[in-house]
Amino acid sequence: MGTIEPRKNQKLLARAYARYLALGGDPMTLVFAGGTGWKMDGFEAYVDSLGISEHVIMTGYVSDDELIWLYRNCYANIYPSLFEGFGLPVLEGMQFGAPTIASNSTSIPEVTGDAALLISPGDIEAWSQGMLQFSKKQNLRDSYKEKATVQAERFSWKSTTASLLELYHDAVNQPKREICGSERSTMF
Repeated sequence: MGTIEPRKNQKLLARAYARYLALGGDPMTLVFAGGTGWKMDGFEAYVDSLGISEHVIMTGYVSDDELIWLYRNCYANIYPSLFEGFGLPVLEGMQFGAPTIASNSTSIPEVTGDAALLISPGDIEAWSQGMLQFSKKQNLRDSYKEKATVQAERFSWKSTTASLLELYHDAVNQPKREICGSERSTMF
């Protein structure tokens, strides 16, 4: 999900999927949902060069309803991003119960908690093995599916609003400190 661009690491995902197939993984459709971003004009040719294009769908932009359908019906949400400010596609997928394999980098582990299989974003073999684990161990995939919605609830608007209100309440109830002498002259 998201724009096809270098930081999202889709080339690694395509290579890992080709390796997954070479290791005997069940052929499943690999869906890349999102428009083509910078430095990725040849991505479809790259996928073709790996010999996996018959297993790949490039949707381009999808509507919100289509996105929800994809999350609810995917076998796994696989997100190997190199860098995320927050990791919204991972959280969105988890919200709709998508079992998730994601990078163990930047903000993603904080978003996923223990509700996703986390892998180094540069380790092609580990990504291939993660896909194999999900395809061969239904109970592992089901476990992540169950944990996903529980973890995603931690980031709902309702829980976020409650946390923010609690923070404001705590700030208002903090003891007030006196500003004295030289500190007063540096205040605006």
